[in-house]
Amino acid sequence: MNKTPLASLLTVSSLALTLLSMPAFAENYYRHPGLQQSDLIYTAEGDLWLKNLANNSSPIRLTTSDAEETEGQVSPDGTMVAFVANYEGVSEVYVMPKSGGTPKRVSYEQGRIRLQGWTPSGKVLLSTDSVIGPSNQWVLKSVDPETLVTHTYPVVDAIQGTLNQREDTLYFVRFGLQATGDNARVYRGGAMGELWSFKTGQEEEAVQLIPDHEGSIEDPMFANGRVYFTSDASGTRNLWSVNPQGEDIRQHTEYDDWQIWDVSTSGQYAVMQQGADLVRLNLRNNTREVLALETTSDYRQRQERWLENPMDYAQHASFTGHEDTNKERVVITARSQIALASSNGQRLIHINTPEGSRSREAILSPDGQWVYAINDASGENEIWRFAADGTERREQLTTNGDTFRWGLFISPDGRYLAHDDKHGNLYVLDIEEGESQIIDEGLAGHWNVASVSWSTGSNLVAFARNHQESERTQIVLYSFDDERSEVLTSDRYESYSPTFSSDGNWLYFLSDRHFNATPGSPWGDRNMGPVFDQRTQIYGLALKRQACFPFAEPTEVTLCNDEEANDEKERMFNAKTVDWEGLTERLWHVPVEPDNYFDLSASDSRLYVMASPIGTRQSSLYQIPFSNTDIKRETFASGVNMYELSLNRERLFYSQPGDHNNFVVAAGASAPGDTSSARLNTAQWQFAFSPREEWRQMFHDAWIMHRDFLFDANMRGVDWDAMYDKYRPMVERITDRHELDDVFAQLLSELSVLHSQVRGGDYASRDNVPSAASLGAAITTRENGVFIEHIYRTDPELPETASPLATPGVRAATGNQIVRVNGTEVSTVADVTRALRGQTGRQVRLDLAQGRESWATVVTPTSLWQDHRLRYQDWVLRNRERVDKASDNEFGYIHLYSMTSSDIESFARDFYTNIDKKGLIIDVRRNRGGNIDSWIIEKLMRRVWMFWRAASGSPFVNMQQTFRGQLVVLTDQLTYSDGETFSAGIKTLGLGPLIGERTTGAGVWLTGRNSLADRGMARVAESAQFAMDGTWVVEGYGVEPDIEIDNLPHATFNGEDAQLQRAIEELETRLEAMPYPELNPGDFSAPYGADPVNRP
Repeated sequence: MNKTPLASLLTVSSLALTLLSMPAFAENYYRHPGLQQSDLIYTAEGDLWLKNLANNSSPIRLTTSDAEETEGQVSPDGTMVAFVANYEGVSEVYVMPKSGGTPKRVSYEQGRIRLQGWTPSGKVLLSTDSVIGPSNQWVLKSVDPETLVTHTYPVVDAIQGTLNQREDTLYFVRFGLQATGDNARVYRGGAMGELWSFKTGQEEEAVQLIPDHEGSIEDPMFANGRVYFTSDASGTRNLWSVNPQGEDIRQHTEYDDWQIWDVSTSGQYAVMQQGADLVRLNLRNNTREVLALETTSDYRQRQERWLENPMDYAQHASFTGHEDTNKERVVITARSQIALASSNGQRLIHINTPEGSRSREAILSPDGQWVYAINDASGENEIWRFAADGTERREQLTTNGDTFRWGLFISPDGRYLAHDDKHGNLYVLDIEEGESQIIDEGLAGHWNVASVSWSTGSNLVAFARNHQESERTQIVLYSFDDERSEVLTSDRYESYSPTFSSDGNWLYFLSDRHFNATPGSPWGDRNMGPVFDQRTQIYGLALKRQACFPFAEPTEVTLCNDEEANDEKERMFNAKTVDWEGLTERLWHVPVEPDNYFDLSASDSRLYVMASPIGTRQSSLYQIPFSNTDIKRETFASGVNMYELSLNRERLFYSQPGDHNNFVVAAGASAPGDTSSARLNTAQWQFAFSPREEWRQMFHDAWIMHRDFLFDANMRGVDWDAMYDKYRPMVERITDRHELDDVFAQLLSELSVLHSQVRGGDYASRDNVPSAASLGAAITTRENGVFIEHIYRTDPELPETASPLATPGVRAATGNQIVRVNGTEVSTVADVTRALRGQTGRQVRLDLAQGRESWATVVTPTSLWQDHRLRYQDWVLRNRERVDKASDNEFGYIHLYSMTSSDIESFARDFYTNIDKKGLIIDVRRNRGGNIDSWIIEKLMRRVWMFWRAASGSPFVNMQQTFRGQLVVLTDQLTYSDGETFSAGIKTLGLGPLIGERTTGAGVWLTGRNSLADRGMARVAESAQFAMDGTWVVEGYGVEPDIEIDNLPHATFNGEDAQLQRAIEELETRLEAMPYPELNPGDFSAPYGADPVNRP
């Protein structure tokens, strides 16, 4: 689909859709409705507005902060407004008079929070995940806005809730995609939202109201003696209700176009967000009215903005150089814009690109006249060129864009542009002729061609081919003179980063061919297998058979002749640039030490290459002079992010950490000691931009990247062009960046796939907001002060991970009263929280007391993220102790928080602690995903087949340090992504039973490469999972357990864990049926060596 240019007006079809579906007076974008009688509060422009629906008065703006205020709700008596905002470093609930006034903070949860509304008695009802437990575990609380006294309702996983009028019954929703942040029009995975009820003040278990309802439930609201909620049971989120006993279920709306995105009820009315509108629904007769919320505003977030440091958003840098060093420039692409920076005192040039478009991968022509870039002004990603002097001269060079284009690589003569796309084609565009030819196809497409190199004569191009049918990248050489290409390396080894010598006689490249095992044997604690660090070596292929290898040792006999090789290339007739016959046999090794090399290039006198230690991003740039003797690698510059050699190979651009640490220097043996005169003038780059134009572009970008990256080319059967037309008019109504996220969320929901979260972006925020800090403990307010209720516990053998209050040298204990913080008296949790603002990582004095004794201690508060991790580790430790006690230390317990590098580190710590246990519980409940499932499964698949025993000491097995007991795995509704892949692998491979509940169903993996101009992201699910028989698995449904058991809300709140208990019981049962294999050596009287398996 070739959409209308972004800078133009709306298409006729989208404009017609706007007129049909949205009111003519629509101007703003309205979210988060909160209805109380005739008072409607909502969010627009990131602020709260109040509208009295009983009269024709204009809405009143209640807040004006740069911080976003959301989820507004008017109190039952109509005097106060509650809302969520981040004024102090964390989102919390505030209240203010409806008539206006200074907001008062009423929640101090220091975690994620969701305002549910008000209780009938005038308390604020909220949900939070600030609990001791796994991630994404929510509870409901009420807060008295006057006294700040907090009450927690004793049910777990209550992410949304409402109370009946008598407040003796809590109706709440468990799970739902509101817990994962996904956006799906229809969802049927394991985390479907469920409606439950709980009798407050009693000890009876909560009851699921409508267990047979075939939809995912959100937004419970009690009104008119019924429980209202939204559900996708009909294929679109509509409004439903049920009586308090879970009977007489009714569907009140039957929309199949615009979903009910948010809703609030009061009396006989509901107000719903549909699209960008708020719609009032009469619950008695189902009449619908789009509300006319005409407002007067200066729309400050639509106004032109000044970007003081575009380098914060740098996406790409390129250096082609110039024969005249006074004309050399580096091209920077950042925030969709392009600039030419220099180090010679000349002006920084801002390139004139079409307004409202995004440019990527910009490069400069060798003559310095043109900047080439991938630009979407036409509606597709096409190749353009722009005048390098900043004037309006520009030209679109391609018109065949129908998918994502990856990169641009210009030839030294400036005539050709190599470029690749997501279809898996590598093209060369002849700029003079305006024609492209495919020089390779069948490439992976899902990944870019990372390295393309031109010869100095522009008649040869080499690249690292990532073919669909090859396991590893291979070096390919293409000759324009011969119209021939050849694959030069096999797929035995990964080969990449080709570069031509200046004379064109050699093609150097990197290849991972060196293997030095560390450790060198399977012995040793926690030996997870050999790591082959520093695998990369440098090689050279002689393109001419006579060429002399620049690093060859001198000998008394010389068989090469560079002069002859060059003469043969320059003959008037029958010139031969490449001697194809025997080419792959003319392979030489550059005799320098192997390393983790990348980005190889060659100047006239030396090779340049980057390298970094394994597991770090701290890279150095090295140079290797061409020499026949004393060949060695030397450091050109340390701490280098990237570099690029000029096309004439005489100058070098490199970048170091920091916005403006970019330099152009001579391509010599080392960077100069004083680089002040080589620094680029990127600090001069500032520009104005229109937020509205950028929002339009980012909407288009998100739409087109989903078209090009989604795992299903059929877009799950959704007419994606129609979705563009449906949602594009909403962009015109956006008044702040958060509203664009809302458009993204609604657009993505149409696909009904997971991994569809919307994240990041350049949001307006308050200046000088303090960071919130924590003592790593639960503290509580009592009548006589504030007390430490519980200090979060961690592994006692890892004091470096301890809570601030449990750190060695700190004297604090549960039950201590906190009297002062840094000399200021405190009497409530609020006082302590305020006193700790801005104190993360800094020493804080606490004055504590216990009975008649008082003392002072110094503590270093931690961040809220670390506070979350401490609460999680406390829960893990409690589970481990429970398993130890129940099994008399015969069973092990491991919880995997997610599936990232830090989690494989935790697995190594915990798994090998438990390898000799008779049973093992691996818990992936609430696992957040990642990509390390195969590492863990591999260790669990190892099987012992023999053991050794010396004359003294204990037996030891082969395979070394292998678990040989019984295994069970715990899953639940919020086991997500790679946690699910791991669970599916355990089940499919028969490694042990899954116990718990069906998982979320986020089975399509992604790479997270689809960043928008302001670094926000509308995530795209890219790679579907299939079973070995070709069956599509996991996505949208989840992985079913072998033994289904739920952790009920009230029992779990009270400390029970039915799933963990069932896992212990299952291990006991399995060990009875298949006892643990003890290592009992036999006697030495009759050795049997012929066949150790089939013994008589």
